Amino acid sequence: MKELEISPPYIKNELTKKFCLVLDLDGTLVERYNYDFGYYFFVRPGVFNLFEELFEYYEINIFTASGREFADLVIDKLDKDNKYISYRFFKYHCESTFPNYKRLDKIGRDLTKIVTIDDQEIFAKYNMRNLIHISEWFKDIFDDELFYITNKLKSIALSSKYDNDITLGLGEINNYLKSKREIKKKS
Repeated sequence: MKELEISPPYIKNELTKKFCLVLDLDGTLVERYNYDFGYYFFVRPGVFNLFEELFEYYEINIFTASGREFADLVIDKLDKDNKYISYRFFKYHCESTFPNYKRLDKIGRDLTKIVTIDDQEIFAKYNMRNLIHISEWFKDIFDDELFYITNKLKSIALSSKYDNDITLGLGEINNYLKSKREIKKKS
């Protein structure tokens, strides 16, 4: 695991892959439970597929508003061999307001090369162009949103159309996910 400086930019080296993918943890990749004896969590369907499919094209990072103790425990389980996740950003990397905004402009990557996936739009207030707003996950084993997003992000990475600004390809993904949420509310 690479240690990060607290002051921005958190990462000072160059982006080594075509794009940067910043993933939220709670509600996006896992559902967490706190018990007296520690943490327990369930993994959303599609997480490992996302890592495997997008690793070649995206530098994959985790940016969570959770504390480091919980986040490290989960990330160490999700990426046992430290193969997929390049950097970890925790609550203390968030802007110190309430809510704790995740400022992508502080991590040291070109914003036109960053995509973030989060179930809470509020945390991405400063980076709405970069956001794929996924539904919050509650142990639904039939959830397929990460599979859909993975396929679309792979297509985007393989297309030269978005080389100058990946955010131009996110509208279709967000429209699909939004319509899916609206259909789910009605049923």
